[in-house]
Amino acid sequence: MIETMQKDMSIEPYDGEIDSSFIGRLLYSSLGLWSLVLSSSDGGITKVAQTKILENVIAKYLNRYPNAMKYFVKDENDLKEIIHHIRYTYEAMGYLLPEKEREYLTDINRAVKVGTSSYLSYKFNPNQITMNGLGIYCGKKENLLSVNELLIRDSLSYTEYVDKFFDITEGDYIYNIEVDNLLFFNPRSEHSLSKSWENRSNTPLTIAYDKVNKIYYAVIDNQNEKIYAKLSNYDAGNELTDYEYRRVYFALKSYYNNPVIYTLEELDSKHCLLKINSHLPNREYYFLLMSAWPDGSAYNKTSYIVKKDFIEIISKLLGNMGIFGG
Repeated sequence: MIETMQKDMSIEPYDGEIDSSFIGRLLYSSLGLWSLVLSSSDGGITKVAQTKILENVIAKYLNRYPNAMKYFVKDENDLKEIIHHIRYTYEAMGYLLPEKEREYLTDINRAVKVGTSSYLSYKFNPNQITMNGLGIYCGKKENLLSVNELLIRDSLSYTEYVDKFFDITEGDYIYNIEVDNLLFFNPRSEHSLSKSWENRSNTPLTIAYDKVNKIYYAVIDNQNEKIYAKLSNYDAGNELTDYEYRRVYFALKSYYNNPVIYTLEELDSKHCLLKINSHLPNREYYFLLMSAWPDGSAYNKTSYIVKKDFIEIISKLLGNMGIFGG
């Protein structure tokens, strides 16, 4: 069965890859393809029916290949979680269109060039595809979108993003804030983002968090006096635009010459391991899920197995946020 799936989805192991890793990646991509095909009928499929069928599929997979279990299970052997995770990814990326309790496969014909001759495609024949992570790749070249257009993302560099984000003429800035309640993000910190908060500001531009009232502020040191603008968009969920607030942290760190770093480790002539020292905003995270495989576990958000041919576009995507190779 593994050989047939490998051929049908054009997925190869990298040199020296252990069986549990390769089979996990293979079953993961297969489960994604199953979820799309199940939704492709004219009437779509109910989410309950889709979950039940996919639960049965993955249970049979893992009964036959138990060593791949750790790739799919996060909490208490609950297989529903991986099914929901894949569904959220496809919904956010526009492959699946939820309507009440049903899922429909999109009928939009579009593609994005990712590699030299690889196109992430929305119209496809399941018998003539290559899978990269959850992404469906075909030889389609019409109706091309850029990655930014696909992700509904502006083309600002990280410096332009910071300049716009902290534009004093745009925000509703105020002076009177209870400073005792505030923690300030330190872009120059060598710690992780979550551990880079301090009791005083270290840069002219930063983000502050009111730990009592749970409010975030953009902060500008204006003529030696700090002014604050309340931030409202701190959504943390499964939508494409969620976790967008992480972008300003990455941009600020690069703005102050302390960027978040990613590394590339060569696995063989076709594959490499991409490691990022932080979780990404959902736009970029979902794009990685459509072009790479999380390493070792479907829930790994910092390490991905990527084809070398895709590195150029992924590096550009990360660089626009202020994340650079090291």
